[in-house]
Amino acid sequence: MAVPDFQTIMLPLLVYLGDGAEHSLAEVIEVLGDRMGLSPEDKKELLPSESDVKFDNRVRWAAFYLRKAELVERTGRGRIRITERGRQVLGTKPERINIRFLRQFPEFLEFQQGTRRTESEDGVGTTEEAQATPEETLEASYLNLRRTLAQELLDRVKKCPPKFFEKLVVDLLVSMGYGGSRKDAGQAIGQRGDDGIDGIIKEDKLVAVAGERMKMNEFTEVSAVVTHPSCEGNVFEKQLVANKVNKIFAKNKTPYLHVAESNLAAIRLYEKLGFRTRRRISFWNLENSSHDI
Repeated sequence: MAVPDFQTIMLPLLVYLGDGAEHSLAEVIEVLGDRMGLSPEDKKELLPSESDVKFDNRVRWAAFYLRKAELVERTGRGRIRITERGRQVLGTKPERINIRFLRQFPEFLEFQQGTRRTESEDGVGTTEEAQATPEETLEASYLNLRRTLAQELLDRVKKCPPKFFEKLVVDLLVSMGYGGSRKDAGQAIGQRGDDGIDGIIKEDKLVAVAGERMKMNEFTEVSAVVTHPSCEGNVFEKQLVANKVNKIFAKNKTPYLHVAESNLAAIRLYEKLGFRTRRRISFWNLENSSHDI
């Protein structure tokens, strides 16, 4: 069965507390899950944000609303018990307890009046027959805004030229901790027809990328080989470089690359893939000064 909404949980919760004893919320959650026929999968279902278990969260919200109506009282951290008013309510044998039912109690009305201003300002409220808790409603609104923004950004990126996209990818990777610095990994890596950027995804996370850069007659450079620090030393670099090399050979071109002399690990990897040192090259950084003519 589906996870019941928090208002449906209110009556079973109050009935369980009807013995007058003090109970922990953890105990209440476990017992109500069994009494309401939840499957093991239902008991593990998460909120959209994955920040909490949905059923656990709804039980806590049901207990919160019952406390605001003074049908339940808090006796300690994570511990509750029924009040005298709660026992009187059970004595009437209600068919359902929900927000509309709780509005007969002045303490609950006062609580609602104190929250209505905030609800009207942020657009998040709880209707009498709402199935989602206020927290779930807020999360859903947030996730919807994120999806809308992500789609808008994607639409804009799709309209940009390939060179901008490749620069965007490298800037993003550097910001995420790949490749060290913009100087190390953020070189312009693409030209038209270069097969773009290859990447490896592990457990829904991008862990390594490689691209192509300079092309000179029969030569094509393998460039911007970057790996997330947590995955350095794995096989990802080898797989990506080998894949790029095979693509270049398929075009009857010869692959080449540059590597810092101090990067011994990368040199060993490239030598295993068949690369050989052709020559050492010196690089200089030229700084422009406002005093130079």
